Amino acid sequence: MEDGKPEDIPRGTETILVVEDEDVLRDLLATLLQMQGYNVMSARDGEEAVKMFSEHTGEIALVISDLDLPKLSGWDAFKVMNEKSANVRFLLASGYLDPSQKSEVLKSGVKRFVQKPYRIDEVLRAIRETLDQ
Repeated sequence: MEDGKPEDIPRGTETILVVEDEDVLRDLLATLLQMQGYNVMSARDGEEAVKMFSEHTGEIALVISDLDLPKLSGWDAFKVMNEKSANVRFLLASGYLDPSQKSEVLKSGVKRFVQKPYRIDEVLRAIRETLDQ
């Protein structure tokens, strides 16, 4: 994660599900979000994310997920979650996404795409803007 200035970004109290298979990135993102006031749940893969979302659908305000995950990709996890709750707010993150695939992902209902490596300010702004839509 690159440095940013999160102090000028509005804080939140919503619950966010962070889905990331890299432990260090998942823990850093969770800590950053907690410092901004959010409640955070974490999952290591797409299957675990779908299970957590199913158990906490009414609580989770937003899901931020890596695209390339073990067991079930971030996009496939979104599709399952979207069937359970058509208004799921979902941010997908990846180091690279082919432009045609990115267009298809966004048309499917994923709210935004976040570029990796994460830039703290961009991630926090994307989360806040998506929650406020």
